[in-house]
Amino acid sequence: MRWFRRIVLAALMCASAVSYAQETADEHLDSLVDVEKAFSALSVEKGMKVAFLAYLADDAILFRPAPIPGRRSWESRANPPGTLIWDPSYAEVSAFGDLGVSTGPWEYRPPDSTQGEIGYGQFVSIWRRMDEQGPWAVAVDLGVSHAKPAAGLGNITFEAGPEHPIPAPEKSGARAFGFGVGVVGSVGGVSVGVADSPFDDESRQVMAHQMHRMMSAERRLAYELRSKDPGKAWPKLVTSDVRVLRNGSEPAVGMTAGLERAGTPRLRAADFRAHGHGVAGALDMGFSYGIALRTPQDASKPDTAGYLHVWRRDGSGEWKLSLDVESAYPKR
Repeated sequence: MRWFRRIVLAALMCASAVSYAQETADEHLDSLVDVEKAFSALSVEKGMKVAFLAYLADDAILFRPAPIPGRRSWESRANPPGTLIWDPSYAEVSAFGDLGVSTGPWEYRPPDSTQGEIGYGQFVSIWRRMDEQGPWAVAVDLGVSHAKPAAGLGNITFEAGPEHPIPAPEKSGARAFGFGVGVVGSVGGVSVGVADSPFDDESRQVMAHQMHRMMSAERRLAYELRSKDPGKAWPKLVTSDVRVLRNGSEPAVGMTAGLERAGTPRLRAADFRAHGHGVAGALDMGFSYGIALRTPQDASKPDTAGYLHVWRRDGSGEWKLSLDVESAYPKR
């Protein structure tokens, strides 16, 4: 665990050296959208490998189909032929501007018409930065594929996620500074948020408590899927604007459409095996990722998928699922 101690020490030193700058919520969002578009533009100009290595965090996670270290994956392969292009249609940023999510359509265009058809789908990227003045970097990236959409690139309408107000302190003198650690093999990741006061034991306890509550909400989601009627539990577990992404379909938005897309037949077993997670410094937004296992009643083996969940903390302090993406493993 020496790598863990080094990462945490580096995070604490970085946090103590920066202060909270008054960047507005709109500026937080604009900066994230701008960097997502620049990422896509670089992919078109110089190719996928160059673009991903330019924007992936050192400990970024990609799915192929299991979660793997992203930079190592791209460094070991040649620049693929063809063009991958995308555009954000939705983005949301935490109150302190240290964590965000973007999603939208992507297209893969082969080098020429004789080498295959255009591929279509939706991407989801978790972005983080160490402080408001630092650069955004992709922490986790997962997408799905589907047929040609009704509204593709050039015809999408961008939607901004809900504004996250600056939160009140969890306890007196304990404004949020924190980190989340995720492990895949020997790779760790730290997501850091900076606030008004120096890091102390109390704020560390607050962060750990909220991280635990968010992951408890994820365990409850798995429990409800396998044990109860999802139609009754779903509204209690998700936001009203929840987005659900699955292979073969365009995104479903809202409780009703989301439940229809995420709904499954009665399950004998369901489990989300988290490989990593993180929470924003304002304790208002977080994410988890890993492997989803669902075993229908009449099946002997589970269906396996990579998953990424985005969680939002509502006005009552409860963690609710705001984005649910699963990319199924190929059937054997």
